Amino acid sequence: MTTVCADMPVKVAAVPESIECSFVLVDLSGFTQLIYLSQGHEKIMPLVLKTLQRFYNESEQAAQRSNDITIISTTGDGFIAIASGELPSRRAVMFGREVGQLFDKYVKPVLHSLPFRQ
Repeated sequence: MTTVCADMPVKVAAVPESIECSFVLVDLSGFTQLIYLSQGHEKIMPLVLKTLQRFYNESEQAAQRSNDITIISTTGDGFIAIASGELPSRRAVMFGREVGQLFDKYVKPVLHSLPFRQ
């Protein structure tokens, strides 16, 4: 405890060890609208949801393989990850590129096959 003033003792919290890290924010722009457009289409909605799930699974596996990327939060059409390790900013960029490749491989072909996708 630190005393600032004789009558007012102040508790000072211990400062945790700092760790350098970088955030990776992934948002599949337009996917929410795609979900709305898919409603009522018996075959399309499951395909869109399955595609999104596959993209998330592949991204999670890529993060686990790296040992220095952790996905900390997911949203309806995106996620937040933290890159740590020796060069976190470089690792974040590499992971972002990998996620882009996963999108091109698993999501883009499905999007182009949909009748109402522009």
